[in-house]
Amino acid sequence: MASEAPENGPSGGGSSSPSSPSKSRKSRKEKGSSSKKSKDTSKKKLGQRSSDIYASALPLATKTKPETKEQLERWLLDTLSQNPLGMTPSAVVHTFFQEFREPLQAPVPAWVDDEAKPNDEYFIHTSRTPVRDPLKVLMSTLEGVVYESSTNKYVMGDRHELLRVHMKVQVAKVAAGVPVRQDHWYTLFRALDKDGSGKLNRNEFYEFVRGEEFMHMTIGDYPDEAVWEVFMALDDDNGGQISVDELVAFAD
Repeated sequence: MASEAPENGPSGGGSSSPSSPSKSRKSRKEKGSSSKKSKDTSKKKLGQRSSDIYASALPLATKTKPETKEQLERWLLDTLSQNPLGMTPSAVVHTFFQEFREPLQAPVPAWVDDEAKPNDEYFIHTSRTPVRDPLKVLMSTLEGVVYESSTNKYVMGDRHELLRVHMKVQVAKVAAGVPVRQDHWYTLFRALDKDGSGKLNRNEFYEFVRGEEFMHMTIGDYPDEAVWEVFMALDDDNGGQISVDELVAFAD
């Protein structure tokens, strides 16, 4: 009697019939969903890692945050004294956040919140106030601090400190990224000494202060009387000229 082939096929294993189309689509869908979840999870972890790196890069707050107006004024004076070239209001805000990890909240002047005043009185009042930004209003009232409108910087010191700051900026350009040396001052001085006399006369010094290729300070920020006040103070022998050593001594 002829034997019959086994129902499970010649290998004797399980059923070898192909999967149905619906099962195949379901399997692909499950794999796609699993892959998407994996990508979403990896993105989330990456975002968390980036956040952790940013947080760890911020310096820890080691100082007591100013809580009163007087404490904030003290902090502003200390911060400006550590930045002799001056600071813009945005630089001050950034420094505050780096130190305390909180935004700087300057006290708002009373006239800003006073909505009861008629419009004409309001604008008369604001015309007497140099700026409306609360931080700039506060910094403008600090004793021993001067503001330069052309650079939007506040500088610790008298108005002549602005001149010193600009002189240092000019010689730093000559130094081109290296520490300033005496020979850099001589290079700058030679560029100013148009007649080659070895000293600066009144016109050359004035050009140094006002010229576009040099300090380019405006009369509003540094009036002419201040320019001549410095020139006469440096011109010890009243000869109408100043030397490079006298200029460096003033700048430093």
